[in-house]
Amino acid sequence: MPKTFTGTSGKVLIEVSDDELTAMMTIFPSGKMIDEQEILDLIESSGIKYGFEEALHKSIKESIQKDFGIPFPIAICKPNTQKGSLNYYFNTQLDNPRDVDPLSLESLTCITSGTVLADYSLSIFENESSVYNVFGAMQEGLHLDAEHIRSLAGEGVFFDEQHNRLIAAIDGYPYMDEHGIISVIREITITGDVINKTIRIPVSLRIGGDIQSSNLFVGGDLFVVGSINTSRIRCEGNLFVEKNIVDCRESYLQIIGEVECKSLQRSKLITMGKLCFSNELSNCQLIVEKGIKGWGFDSTIHSGNIQSSGSIECGIIGNPDGTSTEIEITISAYLKNLLLIRTREVVKLRQDSEAPIEQIDELNQEIKLLEERLDIAMSDFLTAQREEKLMVSAEQSIFPNTNIRILKHSYQIKQIQQNAQYLEKD
Repeated sequence: MPKTFTGTSGKVLIEVSDDELTAMMTIFPSGKMIDEQEILDLIESSGIKYGFEEALHKSIKESIQKDFGIPFPIAICKPNTQKGSLNYYFNTQLDNPRDVDPLSLESLTCITSGTVLADYSLSIFENESSVYNVFGAMQEGLHLDAEHIRSLAGEGVFFDEQHNRLIAAIDGYPYMDEHGIISVIREITITGDVINKTIRIPVSLRIGGDIQSSNLFVGGDLFVVGSINTSRIRCEGNLFVEKNIVDCRESYLQIIGEVECKSLQRSKLITMGKLCFSNELSNCQLIVEKGIKGWGFDSTIHSGNIQSSGSIECGIIGNPDGTSTEIEITISAYLKNLLLIRTREVVKLRQDSEAPIEQIDELNQEIKLLEERLDIAMSDFLTAQREEKLMVSAEQSIFPNTNIRILKHSYQIKQIQQNAQYLEKD
Protein backbone atom coordinates (compact mmCIF):
# COMPACT_ATOMS: atom_id res chain seq x y z
CA MET A 1 0.00 0.00 0.00
CA PRO A 2 1.43 3.44 -0.94
CA LYS A 3 2.63 5.70 1.85
CA THR A 4 1.38 9.31 1.92
CA PHE A 5 2.72 12.36 3.72
CA THR A 6 0.98 15.76 3.97
CA GLY A 7 2.50 19.18 4.68
CA THR A 8 1.36 21.53 7.44
CA SER A 9 -0.82 23.59 5.06
CA GLY A 10 -2.51 20.47 3.70
CA LYS A 11 -1.70 21.63 0.17
CA VAL A 12 1.52 19.58 -0.33
CA LEU A 13 1.32 15.79 -0.65
CA ILE A 14 4.03 13.15 -1.07
CA GLU A 15 3.07 9.63 -2.13
CA VAL A 16 5.60 6.78 -2.05
CA SER A 17 4.95 3.70 -4.20
CA ASP A 18 4.39 0.20 -2.79
CA ASP A 19 7.93 -0.90 -3.72
CA GLU A 20 9.32 2.28 -2.10
CA LEU A 21 11.34 3.07 -5.23
CA THR A 22 9.37 6.16 -6.35
CA ALA A 23 8.19 9.27 -4.50
CA MET A 24 5.72 11.67 -6.20
CA MET A 25 4.83 15.14 -4.96
CA THR A 26 1.57 16.99 -5.64
CA ILE A 27 1.08 20.69 -4.90
CA PHE A 28 -2.57 21.77 -4.81
CA PRO A 29 -3.65 25.32 -5.73
CA SER A 30 -4.51 27.51 -2.74
CA GLY A 31 -4.39 31.04 -4.09
CA LYS A 32 -1.33 31.66 -1.94
CA MET A 33 2.40 31.07 -2.41
CA ILE A 34 3.54 27.70 -1.06
CA ASP A 35 6.33 28.10 1.46
CA GLU A 36 9.49 26.42 0.12
CA GLN A 37 10.48 25.53 3.69
CA GLU A 38 7.23 23.54 4.07
CA ILE A 39 8.28 21.39 1.09
CA LEU A 40 11.77 20.81 2.51
CA ASP A 41 10.36 19.99 5.97
CA LEU A 42 7.89 17.52 4.47
CA ILE A 43 10.61 15.72 2.53
CA GLU A 44 12.74 15.48 5.69
CA SER A 45 9.87 14.32 7.90
CA SER A 46 8.86 11.67 5.35
CA GLY A 47 12.29 10.07 5.67
CA ILE A 48 13.09 10.18 1.95
CA LYS A 49 16.87 10.13 1.50
CA TYR A 50 17.76 8.72 -1.92
CA GLY A 51 16.79 9.08 -5.57
CA PHE A 52 16.67 12.89 -5.89
CA GLU A 53 19.18 13.07 -8.75
CA GLU A 54 17.42 10.31 -10.69
CA ALA A 55 14.11 12.17 -10.37
CA LEU A 56 15.71 15.40 -11.57
CA HIS A 57 17.27 13.64 -14.59
CA LYS A 58 13.93 12.05 -15.45
CA SER A 59 12.12 15.38 -15.23
CA ILE A 60 14.64 17.10 -17.52
CA LYS A 61 14.81 14.20 -20.00
CA GLU A 62 11.01 13.88 -20.30
CA SER A 63 10.26 17.61 -19.88
CA ILE A 64 7.93 16.97 -16.97
CA GLN A 65 6.03 20.12 -16.00
CA LYS A 66 5.41 20.89 -12.33
CA ASP A 67 1.83 22.15 -12.44
CA PHE A 68 -0.68 22.46 -9.62
CA GLY A 69 -2.61 19.28 -8.94
CA ILE A 70 -0.34 17.12 -11.17
CA PRO A 71 2.04 14.65 -9.38
CA PHE A 72 5.71 14.94 -10.35
CA PRO A 73 8.67 12.77 -9.24
CA ILE A 74 10.97 13.97 -6.47
CA ALA A 75 12.82 10.66 -5.84
CA ILE A 76 13.37 7.65 -8.07
CA CYS A 77 15.43 4.51 -7.37
CA LYS A 78 16.01 1.90 -10.06
CA PRO A 79 14.95 -1.66 -9.19
CA ASN A 80 17.58 -4.36 -8.87
CA THR A 81 17.33 -6.79 -11.76
CA GLN A 82 20.53 -8.82 -11.31
CA LYS A 83 21.42 -11.39 -8.67
CA GLY A 84 24.74 -11.52 -6.88
CA SER A 85 27.57 -13.72 -8.10
CA LEU A 86 30.62 -15.47 -6.66
CA ASN A 87 33.91 -14.39 -8.23
CA TYR A 88 36.80 -16.89 -8.19
CA TYR A 89 40.49 -16.01 -8.05
CA PHE A 90 41.97 -19.40 -8.87
CA ASN A 91 41.61 -21.96 -11.65
CA THR A 92 38.41 -23.80 -10.78
CA GLN A 93 38.81 -26.21 -13.71
CA LEU A 94 41.81 -28.07 -12.30
CA ASP A 95 41.40 -31.71 -11.34
CA ASN A 96 41.69 -32.69 -7.70
CA PRO A 97 45.38 -32.08 -6.82
CA ARG A 98 45.20 -34.90 -4.29
CA ASP A 99 45.85 -37.32 -7.15
CA VAL A 100 48.24 -36.18 -9.91
CA ASP A 101 51.18 -37.30 -12.00
CA PRO A 102 54.57 -35.51 -11.82
CA LEU A 103 53.94 -33.51 -15.01
CA SER A 104 50.62 -32.19 -13.70
CA LEU A 105 52.38 -30.53 -10.76
CA GLU A 106 53.64 -27.82 -13.13
CA SER A 107 50.05 -26.67 -13.76
CA LEU A 108 49.30 -26.25 -10.04
CA THR A 109 49.84 -22.98 -8.19
CA CYS A 110 50.42 -23.01 -4.46
CA ILE A 111 48.86 -20.17 -2.49
CA THR A 112 49.67 -18.86 0.98
CA SER A 113 47.49 -18.43 4.03
CA GLY A 114 45.37 -15.27 3.76
CA THR A 115 44.90 -15.46 -0.01
CA VAL A 116 41.40 -14.46 -1.18
CA LEU A 117 40.00 -17.42 -3.11
CA ALA A 118 36.55 -16.03 -3.94
CA ASP A 119 34.30 -13.13 -3.07
CA TYR A 120 30.62 -12.30 -3.51
CA SER A 121 29.52 -9.26 -5.50
CA LEU A 122 26.07 -7.94 -6.31
CA SER A 123 27.08 -6.51 -9.72
CA ILE A 124 24.54 -3.71 -9.25
CA PHE A 125 26.61 -1.22 -11.22
CA GLU A 126 26.65 -3.35 -14.36
CA ASN A 127 22.92 -2.73 -14.91
CA GLU A 128 22.80 0.65 -13.09
CA SER A 129 20.54 -0.67 -10.35
CA SER A 130 20.12 1.21 -7.09
CA VAL A 131 21.42 -0.25 -3.87
CA TYR A 132 18.78 1.45 -1.70
CA ASN A 133 15.13 2.48 -1.92
CA VAL A 134 14.01 6.11 -1.38
CA PHE A 135 14.05 5.64 2.41
CA GLY A 136 17.69 4.44 2.41
CA ALA A 137 16.97 0.77 3.08
CA MET A 138 18.82 -1.86 1.01
CA GLN A 139 16.59 -3.18 -1.74
CA GLU A 140 15.06 -6.59 -1.25
CA GLY A 141 17.07 -9.17 -3.12
CA LEU A 142 20.38 -7.40 -2.45
CA HIS A 143 20.91 -9.05 0.91
CA LEU A 144 23.75 -11.58 0.85
CA ASP A 145 23.05 -15.22 1.54
CA ALA A 146 25.89 -15.52 4.04
CA GLU A 147 24.97 -19.05 5.08
CA HIS A 148 25.21 -20.27 1.50
CA ILE A 149 28.62 -18.67 1.00
CA ARG A 150 29.82 -20.06 4.33
CA SER A 151 28.71 -23.54 3.27
CA LEU A 152 31.16 -23.37 0.34
CA ALA A 153 34.16 -23.14 2.70
CA GLY A 154 35.81 -26.54 2.79
CA GLU A 155 39.04 -27.83 4.32
CA GLY A 156 41.58 -25.05 4.92
CA VAL A 157 39.15 -22.23 3.98
CA PHE A 158 37.18 -19.76 6.11
CA PHE A 159 34.43 -17.23 5.37
CA ASP A 160 35.18 -13.55 6.04
CA GLU A 161 31.72 -12.22 6.97
CA GLN A 162 32.79 -8.59 7.02
CA HIS A 163 33.93 -8.59 3.39
CA ASN A 164 31.92 -11.57 2.06
CA ARG A 165 35.05 -13.48 1.02
CA LEU A 166 36.37 -17.02 1.14
CA ILE A 167 39.97 -16.96 2.33
CA ALA A 168 42.70 -19.61 2.57
CA ALA A 169 43.47 -20.49 6.19
CA ILE A 170 46.62 -22.47 5.31
CA ASP A 171 49.27 -22.73 2.60
CA GLY A 172 48.44 -25.21 -0.14
CA TYR A 173 46.70 -25.83 -3.45
CA PRO A 174 43.16 -24.44 -4.02
CA TYR A 175 40.56 -26.78 -5.46
CA MET A 176 36.79 -26.67 -6.08
CA ASP A 177 34.82 -29.93 -6.20
CA GLU A 178 31.70 -30.76 -8.22
CA HIS A 179 29.50 -29.31 -5.46
CA GLY A 180 31.24 -25.93 -5.48
CA ILE A 181 33.04 -26.56 -2.18
CA ILE A 182 36.41 -24.77 -2.11
CA SER A 183 39.28 -26.40 -0.24
CA VAL A 184 43.00 -25.88 0.20
CA ILE A 185 44.86 -29.16 -0.21
CA ARG A 186 47.84 -29.77 2.09
CA GLU A 187 48.85 -33.13 0.68
CA ILE A 188 49.49 -34.10 -2.94
CA THR A 189 49.46 -37.72 -4.11
CA ILE A 190 51.51 -38.89 -7.09
CA THR A 191 50.37 -42.26 -8.33
CA GLY A 192 53.10 -44.66 -9.43
CA ASP A 193 56.87 -44.17 -9.46
CA VAL A 194 58.91 -40.97 -9.55
CA ILE A 195 61.95 -41.56 -11.78
CA ASN A 196 64.52 -38.97 -12.91
CA LYS A 197 62.40 -36.08 -11.66
CA THR A 198 63.04 -32.87 -9.76
CA ILE A 199 60.04 -31.91 -7.64
CA ARG A 200 59.66 -28.89 -5.38
CA ILE A 201 56.47 -28.81 -3.38
CA PRO A 202 55.63 -26.68 -0.31
CA VAL A 203 53.11 -29.14 1.17
CA SER A 204 53.06 -32.83 2.08
CA LEU A 205 53.59 -35.40 -0.66
CA ARG A 206 52.56 -39.05 -0.99
CA ILE A 207 54.28 -41.25 -3.57
CA GLY A 208 52.35 -44.34 -4.70
CA GLY A 209 55.48 -46.22 -5.84
CA ASP A 210 59.28 -45.84 -5.72
CA ILE A 211 61.50 -42.75 -5.88
CA GLN A 212 64.52 -43.35 -8.11
CA SER A 213 67.32 -41.03 -9.30
CA SER A 214 65.30 -37.95 -8.35
CA ASN A 215 65.57 -34.73 -6.34
CA LEU A 216 62.67 -33.92 -4.03
CA PHE A 217 62.18 -30.81 -1.90
CA VAL A 218 59.09 -31.27 0.26
CA GLY A 219 57.65 -28.58 2.54
CA GLY A 220 55.58 -31.01 4.63
CA ASP A 221 55.64 -34.76 5.27
CA LEU A 222 56.78 -37.27 2.65
CA PHE A 223 55.09 -40.69 2.44
CA VAL A 224 56.58 -43.32 0.12
CA VAL A 225 54.71 -46.57 -0.52
CA GLY A 226 57.76 -48.15 -2.17
CA SER A 227 61.51 -47.51 -1.75
CA ILE A 228 63.90 -44.58 -2.24
CA ASN A 229 66.88 -45.31 -4.50
CA THR A 230 69.82 -43.07 -5.44
CA SER A 231 67.91 -39.89 -4.72
CA ARG A 232 68.30 -36.61 -2.89
CA ILE A 233 65.55 -35.74 -0.43
CA ARG A 234 64.99 -32.50 1.52
CA CYS A 235 61.94 -32.71 3.77
CA GLU A 236 60.61 -30.12 6.21
CA GLY A 237 58.34 -32.66 7.90
CA ASN A 238 58.48 -36.40 8.58
CA LEU A 239 59.67 -39.10 6.18
CA PHE A 240 57.76 -42.42 6.11
CA VAL A 241 59.04 -45.13 3.75
CA GLU A 242 57.20 -48.45 3.69
CA LYS A 243 60.17 -50.30 2.16
CA ASN A 244 63.86 -49.39 1.93
CA ILE A 245 66.19 -46.44 1.45
CA VAL A 246 69.10 -47.57 -0.73
CA ASP A 247 72.24 -45.97 -2.26
CA CYS A 248 71.52 -42.39 -1.22
CA ARG A 249 75.04 -41.70 0.01
CA GLU A 250 76.15 -39.12 -2.57
CA SER A 251 72.79 -37.34 -2.77
CA TYR A 252 71.93 -37.65 0.90
CA LEU A 253 68.65 -37.19 2.79
CA GLN A 254 68.08 -34.19 5.06
CA ILE A 255 64.93 -34.50 7.16
CA ILE A 256 63.59 -32.06 9.77
CA GLY A 257 61.12 -34.48 11.38
CA GLU A 258 60.98 -38.19 12.19
CA VAL A 259 62.13 -40.97 9.83
CA GLU A 260 60.58 -44.44 9.56
CA CYS A 261 61.57 -47.16 7.12
CA LYS A 262 62.22 -50.87 6.77
CA SER A 263 65.94 -50.60 6.02
CA LEU A 264 68.64 -48.04 5.27
CA GLN A 265 71.49 -49.31 3.11
CA ARG A 266 74.57 -47.51 1.76
CA SER A 267 73.03 -44.13 2.43
CA LYS A 268 73.63 -40.88 4.28
CA LEU A 269 70.87 -39.43 6.42
CA ILE A 270 70.80 -36.34 8.61
CA THR A 271 67.66 -35.72 10.66
CA MET A 272 66.50 -33.57 13.56
CA GLY A 273 64.01 -36.25 14.58
CA LYS A 274 64.12 -39.89 15.58
CA LEU A 275 64.97 -42.79 13.26
CA CYS A 276 62.87 -45.96 13.52
CA PHE A 277 63.46 -49.09 11.41
CA SER A 278 62.41 -52.74 11.36
CA ASN A 279 65.14 -54.58 9.44
CA GLU A 280 68.64 -53.15 9.20
CA LEU A 281 70.86 -50.08 9.03
CA SER A 282 73.91 -51.16 7.02
CA ASN A 283 76.90 -49.32 5.55
CA CYS A 284 75.32 -45.96 6.34
CA GLN A 285 76.43 -42.61 7.64
CA LEU A 286 73.65 -41.51 9.98
CA ILE A 287 73.32 -38.28 11.93
CA VAL A 288 70.24 -38.51 14.13
CA GLU A 289 69.23 -35.95 16.73
CA LYS A 290 66.62 -37.79 18.82
CA GLY A 291 67.79 -41.36 18.89
CA ILE A 292 67.44 -44.61 16.93
CA LYS A 293 64.95 -47.39 17.59
CA GLY A 294 64.98 -50.80 15.92
CA TRP A 295 61.67 -52.65 16.03
CA GLY A 296 62.02 -56.37 16.63
CA PHE A 297 64.50 -58.87 18.02
CA ASP A 298 66.41 -59.09 14.71
CA SER A 299 66.66 -55.37 13.89
CA THR A 300 70.35 -54.80 13.07
CA ILE A 301 72.85 -51.92 12.91
CA HIS A 302 76.17 -52.78 11.29
CA SER A 303 79.04 -51.69 9.05
CA GLY A 304 78.57 -47.94 9.24
CA ASN A 305 79.11 -44.72 11.15
CA ILE A 306 76.23 -43.60 13.36
CA GLN A 307 75.99 -40.42 15.43
CA SER A 308 73.02 -39.67 17.62
CA SER A 309 72.06 -37.27 20.38
CA GLY A 310 69.54 -39.76 21.74
CA SER A 311 69.70 -43.38 22.86
CA ILE A 312 70.24 -46.19 20.34
CA GLU A 313 68.25 -49.41 20.79
CA CYS A 314 67.89 -52.42 18.51
CA GLY A 315 68.24 -56.21 18.38
CA ILE A 316 71.78 -56.64 17.01
CA ILE A 317 74.77 -54.30 16.72
CA GLY A 318 77.80 -55.14 14.60
CA ASN A 319 78.57 -57.81 12.01
CA PRO A 320 79.63 -61.44 12.52
CA ASP A 321 82.26 -61.06 9.76
CA GLY A 322 84.10 -58.44 11.84
CA THR A 323 83.31 -55.41 9.68
CA SER A 324 83.81 -52.22 11.72
CA THR A 325 80.74 -50.51 13.17
CA GLU A 326 81.12 -47.04 14.69
CA ILE A 327 78.46 -45.74 17.08
CA GLU A 328 78.61 -42.45 18.94
CA ILE A 329 76.21 -40.58 21.17
CA THR A 330 77.12 -36.91 21.16
CA ILE A 331 75.64 -33.49 21.88
CA SER A 332 73.69 -31.83 19.04
CA ALA A 333 74.67 -34.28 16.33
CA TYR A 334 72.37 -32.65 13.77
CA LEU A 335 73.59 -29.08 14.25
CA LYS A 336 77.28 -30.05 14.34
CA ASN A 337 77.08 -32.03 11.13
CA LEU A 338 74.92 -29.50 9.32
CA LEU A 339 77.41 -26.81 10.30
CA LEU A 340 80.20 -28.97 8.86
CA ILE A 341 78.27 -29.52 5.63
CA ARG A 342 77.55 -25.81 5.16
CA THR A 343 81.17 -24.87 5.93
CA ARG A 344 82.41 -27.27 3.24
CA GLU A 345 79.88 -25.82 0.79
CA VAL A 346 81.00 -22.23 1.36
CA VAL A 347 84.69 -23.21 1.04
CA LYS A 348 83.93 -24.89 -2.28
CA LEU A 349 82.03 -21.81 -3.52
CA ARG A 350 84.88 -19.48 -2.56
CA GLN A 351 87.22 -21.53 -4.74
CA ASP A 352 84.88 -20.94 -7.69
CA SER A 353 85.56 -17.52 -9.23
CA GLU A 354 82.15 -17.53 -10.92
CA ALA A 355 80.16 -18.40 -7.81
CA PRO A 356 77.43 -15.81 -7.00
CA ILE A 357 78.39 -13.54 -4.11
CA GLU A 358 74.77 -13.63 -2.90
CA GLN A 359 74.90 -17.42 -2.49
CA ILE A 360 78.13 -17.19 -0.48
CA ASP A 361 76.61 -14.48 1.74
CA GLU A 362 73.50 -16.59 2.35
CA LEU A 363 75.62 -19.57 3.40
CA ASN A 364 77.70 -17.38 5.71
CA GLN A 365 74.53 -16.11 7.37
CA GLU A 366 73.26 -19.68 7.79
CA ILE A 367 76.61 -20.76 9.26
CA LYS A 368 76.49 -17.90 11.77
CA LEU A 369 72.96 -18.89 12.79
CA LEU A 370 73.97 -22.55 13.14
CA GLU A 371 76.90 -21.59 15.36
CA GLU A 372 74.60 -19.62 17.63
CA ARG A 373 72.07 -22.46 17.79
CA LEU A 374 74.83 -24.96 18.55
CA ASP A 375 76.16 -22.84 21.44
CA ILE A 376 72.67 -22.68 22.94
CA ALA A 377 72.10 -26.42 22.49
CA MET A 378 75.42 -27.29 24.14
CA SER A 379 74.65 -25.02 27.08
CA ASP A 380 71.14 -26.45 27.46
CA PHE A 381 72.44 -30.02 27.46
CA LEU A 382 75.07 -29.33 30.10
CA THR A 383 72.65 -27.54 32.44
CA ALA A 384 69.51 -29.67 31.94
CA GLN A 385 68.28 -32.08 34.59
CA ARG A 386 67.59 -35.33 32.70
CA GLU A 387 65.67 -38.18 34.29
CA GLU A 388 66.94 -40.88 31.87
CA LYS A 389 70.55 -41.56 30.93
CA LEU A 390 71.63 -41.96 27.34
CA MET A 391 72.43 -45.52 26.31
CA VAL A 392 73.34 -47.96 23.56
CA SER A 393 71.64 -51.35 23.88
CA ALA A 394 71.26 -54.55 21.86
CA GLU A 395 68.46 -56.86 22.95
CA GLN A 396 70.12 -59.85 21.24
CA SER A 397 73.87 -59.32 20.75
CA ILE A 398 76.78 -56.97 19.99
CA PHE A 399 79.55 -58.35 17.74
CA PRO A 400 83.32 -57.68 18.00
CA ASN A 401 84.92 -54.73 16.18
CA THR A 402 82.07 -52.50 17.26
CA ASN A 403 83.27 -49.19 18.72
CA ILE A 404 80.87 -47.34 21.01
CA ARG A 405 81.33 -43.84 22.39
CA ILE A 406 78.84 -42.21 24.77
CA LEU A 407 79.83 -38.59 25.30
CA LYS A 408 83.34 -38.78 26.87
CA HIS A 409 83.57 -42.55 27.34
CA SER A 410 84.54 -45.14 24.71
CA TYR A 411 84.04 -48.91 24.54
CA GLN A 412 85.75 -51.31 22.12
CA ILE A 413 83.86 -54.57 21.78
CA LYS A 414 86.37 -57.42 21.43
CA GLN A 415 84.09 -60.39 21.92
CA ILE A 416 80.44 -61.11 21.31
CA GLN A 417 78.12 -59.87 24.04
CA GLN A 418 74.56 -60.96 24.68
CA ASN A 419 71.77 -58.61 25.70
CA ALA A 420 74.28 -55.81 26.24
CA GLN A 421 73.62 -52.28 27.42
CA TYR A 422 76.00 -49.33 27.78
CA LEU A 423 74.84 -46.34 29.82
CA GLU A 424 75.98 -42.73 29.95
CA LYS A 425 78.39 -42.18 32.85
CA ASP A 426 78.35 -39.19 35.18
